[in-house]
Amino acid sequence: MTRSAAFLVLGITAVYITPAVNAHDGEAHRDAGAPPVTEVAAPLAAVPHKLSNGDLFVPKAVQHLLGVRTETLAQGRVTTVLKLQGEVIARPEARTLIAAPETGILEAPEGDWPLAGIAVKAGQVLAYLRPQITQRDAAKRTAQRVESEQRALIDQINVERLRLQSSASEGQASGNVYYEQALAELEAATQQRDQAAASLTDRLPLRAAVSGVLLRSNLREGEMVIAGQPLFEVTNPAQLRVAAYSFDPRLAAKVQSAHIAVDTQRQVLLRLRAQEPLKEQPGWRLLLDVADAGAGLVPGMPVDVVVDVDADAATQQLSKACVTGLNEGGGVWVHVASERFALRRIAACDAVNPSVAAIGNGAVSGFKPDDRLVVVGGALLAQYQ
Repeated sequence: MTRSAAFLVLGITAVYITPAVNAHDGEAHRDAGAPPVTEVAAPLAAVPHKLSNGDLFVPKAVQHLLGVRTETLAQGRVTTVLKLQGEVIARPEARTLIAAPETGILEAPEGDWPLAGIAVKAGQVLAYLRPQITQRDAAKRTAQRVESEQRALIDQINVERLRLQSSASEGQASGNVYYEQALAELEAATQQRDQAAASLTDRLPLRAAVSGVLLRSNLREGEMVIAGQPLFEVTNPAQLRVAAYSFDPRLAAKVQSAHIAVDTQRQVLLRLRAQEPLKEQPGWRLLLDVADAGAGLVPGMPVDVVVDVDADAATQQLSKACVTGLNEGGGVWVHVASERFALRRIAACDAVNPSVAAIGNGAVSGFKPDDRLVVVGGALLAQYQ
């Protein structure tokens, strides 16, 4: 198709897509009773088209229909609000682990098996551990129990003998050194006998070392555990932390303040602690300590973190004006004249999180302080490229 034919097609198309023009005050396009007049094709200057120098010509009427809005390139620093998804976690120093003292089988305490999220008190029995011993150890402990029983029986006979002797000679056994020594030996032998018997049949109570919230309870009744295996984890509910996730490795340096909006009237303030990369996946996470101990948060709760971030005004504006989906990365439309727009190419737009510009200062250097950027309607202008 020749250039003249293409222009003719554009003109004919404009006839069908251009709405009727209403008369302004003091004007009469035609008499009220006159028959309708056949509309003529609009010239090329009335439709958007690309100029020879690469700029885009867009008439004022079309700009109004597309809702194009422009802003002068901003200068200085601004504070922008960033919303991140996060979760409540326990601080490492607030966690207490309860491990298995030896190999055995878990048994439930009186009542139900403790589940994660319940409140526990210091000394509360979370479970019982029934030790599992080998046949050799069982035989050894049985022999120790028999030996302690024989020793306790001999000590009992010795105590009775000394008591009878003391009663016959002095009338009472108190004050006799030998009698008191025999009583002490009998008590020690009795304790050894009981411990030896308990080592074969008794179970060990697993108690919470501190009061708090049960954070982890992945095991169940009847499971076999080994010595030193972590069983329960209790955390102090007054020492909590929030992990907020982002893809900006420099975000921690730009954070001014952060909080959690619990409801419309109450906010929980957060203190920035550190930033660390995620393990085995791209991204970073901000670690923020909860300042209010009575915020009503529990570990594992998902929260929305509101962060006030310091940003360069021009970079922030370019991130808002940047248009994606172009053949060569991103671009920003500049309003160079009344009805002309020029596309300035940049490396890429921050498509992941537009609230924090990741374009970089290098892109800002390609613009002038008096440039007017298209901040609304840029994607619609790109369709005429």
